[in-house]
Amino acid sequence: MRFTPVVRRLVTAVAALLAAALTLTGPARADGPEPIRVLPGGGEDHVTVLMGGAARRADGIGVVGAGEGPKNFWLYGLTGPSRWLEWSISVAQAGEYHVSALLAGQKGRAFRLTSGGDTLDLTTERGGFDRVEGTIRLPKGTSTLRFAPQADGDNTDFKALELFPADHYAAYQRRVDAFRAAGAPTREKFSKAGYGLMFQFGPWGYPEHGSRPSLEEFASGFDVKRFADMVQSTGAGYVTWSMTWWTYQLAAPSTAVDAILGNGDRTAARDLVGDVATELKSRGIQFYLYYHTGQDSHLGLNSTDWWRAQSFPDEFSTTGGGDRQTFFRNWKSVIGELGARYGDRLDGWFFDDGLIYYPAPFEELGKAARTGNPNRLVSYNTAGMPRFTEFQDMAFGEGCGSAPKTDANGIVTEGPDKGMFAQCMFTLEDDWGVWHADQTITTRYSGGSLAAMVRRAKANGTALSINMMMWYPGTPAPASLKALADMKAALEQPEPVGMRNDDDPDLVYEGSWERASGRAGAGDYLEDVTYTRTDGDSVSMTFTGTGIDVLGPVDGQVLADVYLDGTLVGRFDQTGPYRPQVVLYGVRDLPRGSHTVELVKRGGPYLQIDAVNLVS
Repeated sequence: MRFTPVVRRLVTAVAALLAAALTLTGPARADGPEPIRVLPGGGEDHVTVLMGGAARRADGIGVVGAGEGPKNFWLYGLTGPSRWLEWSISVAQAGEYHVSALLAGQKGRAFRLTSGGDTLDLTTERGGFDRVEGTIRLPKGTSTLRFAPQADGDNTDFKALELFPADHYAAYQRRVDAFRAAGAPTREKFSKAGYGLMFQFGPWGYPEHGSRPSLEEFASGFDVKRFADMVQSTGAGYVTWSMTWWTYQLAAPSTAVDAILGNGDRTAARDLVGDVATELKSRGIQFYLYYHTGQDSHLGLNSTDWWRAQSFPDEFSTTGGGDRQTFFRNWKSVIGELGARYGDRLDGWFFDDGLIYYPAPFEELGKAARTGNPNRLVSYNTAGMPRFTEFQDMAFGEGCGSAPKTDANGIVTEGPDKGMFAQCMFTLEDDWGVWHADQTITTRYSGGSLAAMVRRAKANGTALSINMMMWYPGTPAPASLKALADMKAALEQPEPVGMRNDDDPDLVYEGSWERASGRAGAGDYLEDVTYTRTDGDSVSMTFTGTGIDVLGPVDGQVLADVYLDGTLVGRFDQTGPYRPQVVLYGVRDLPRGSHTVELVKRGGPYLQIDAVNLVS
């Protein structure tokens, strides 16, 4: 669904290697009308977006993923002053303009934007993708904007520049504030829910063994009450249900979709989605919808009638331009119809494929998304990049990296999702959903680990969405149900008195331990771990309380003996794909007093300690 920071760096590196063999001599220029007209800022969606792919650019700068699918990713290769970008722009009236650059560079990296005689210097305040902002004066008429790093250094990835007349910026911000204020009542309920379940479950799914049912069989064969009973048993306060995902098929009727395609092959007669929403709401459980655009690059680009009907421009992946009016018109038709039908039963939208949307008329799309419910929440997936618009309420949060910094109301205070409500979604198992025959479901988290994640999210004001797989006709894996039951039971126990990081002075490391810090995106508590490769190395902690959780990432096999108050109490063997903040060892209901827990590495490539959670 999105690139993690690690995958993003890998994609960029591979793209750079390919470009080295295909580099053109001299500046490369993207096709498109020039000069670009800078909008006056007096109306909705009057943000002028200068896409990186549409710029004239120095030799050695390339576009990630160009021509490989419909998405527009970012530029790579901005390594020094000789790696510049230029746009020819036309301004009706000279004036000050607010600038927002969407880019990813090392912390403290300096850039310069020049226009006529004016200069704006921008400096990154953090590593990774972010918005870097300032103000520049643009002259009347046609001129050239140039953007480049101020000094040689590591690669910088670049998405776009946004321009907005400074004298209209306050009015623009008031509209943003009004949009978010409308969603505040729903956001408060969402926050208090604490955690919820997400299901990429739909007509694309399969039973544990056998063939996939038809769309009508899927919609008619689902037991809504049984599903709602299961959700309620987990203590989840909300459900996020996929309207579309692996395939563009709706388990609901839609005259809009039927009209776009000229047939009803992709919609169902039964409104299963509405039935699920109604049943959950009757039990006090909020209901959200996830929506995939239906772009079919994972199925074979332009292989489906739905995506062909969007008339999506081929040049978008390269330049970020082209005529997307059909796509947006169809989107508003479908989203508006569904929103009007579900009304107050639908609390919010999670829109995937942000790289298809941006740049977009987001104010207009936000109004369409709230058709039928003015308090509905809105979120767009940015694939790890900065927020694409302020006209949304909550972070999409796919993959759950390190917890964002938030205020007392759970609003992110810095970084790519600044200003939005903190929300985090992650996979309980080894995939987001069942989409092929004989697909297994492997549960990745224990109940104790899930409980620790929920507690940390709650302390940070973050809503935690646990994505759960199901086979048709709605059958979860037994291990996943057990993990959720164990999580609920653990959450009913006394809360820990607090988290202690791996560098806490009460943690005593014996042997050849090392620290790894700055692990942004890995999902660690405070983005660091302490680790050892050597069997026989130990870590211990003496604490006062009735219980403790020792947390660390699992990547492959982790094997260690556990001693409690000097007595060997067992050996844990955690094995599987990478997952952060796993409870390696946890114990409860000890006699209140002083206790010592010790872990001794016995096998596997690493033993990694991330944090401990103490129970008073």
